[in-house]
Amino acid sequence: SLLGGYLFDNIGRKRSSIIGIVISIASLFVGTFCHHYILLIACRYFLGVGRYLTSTAMYVLTIELVPSKQRNMINGWAGAMWRSAILLPLELGTSLQAGTIC
Repeated sequence: SLLGGYLFDNIGRKRSSIIGIVISIASLFVGTFCHHYILLIACRYFLGVGRYLTSTAMYVLTIELVPSKQRNMINGWAGAMWRSAILLPLELGTSLQAGTIC
C-alpha cells in the first residue's frame, strides 16, 4: 500500500500500472524456467507485487475517469466482476470434483 501510493503520486498511475505489468511478466517468465523452489517462491512474491500495482492503479484510474454520477454503478460492477472472477472458478472446480457436472 505504501509503495503503491508513493509510485502513484510520483510517477503516475499509468506508468505504475505498466511497471506492474512488466514485473508480473518478468516474474512469470523467470518462474516458468526455474528449477529451485526458493526462486519459484521469490517469483511468486514479485508476481503478487506486480499484480497489486497493476490492479490498484487501474482501479483508481478507472474511478478517476468515470463521471461522478456513475461512479457508484461502475464501482458496483467492478466489485461484482472481481468477486465473480474469484468465486466462479472455485465453484466450477468444486462441482467438477464432486461429480455434479458431467
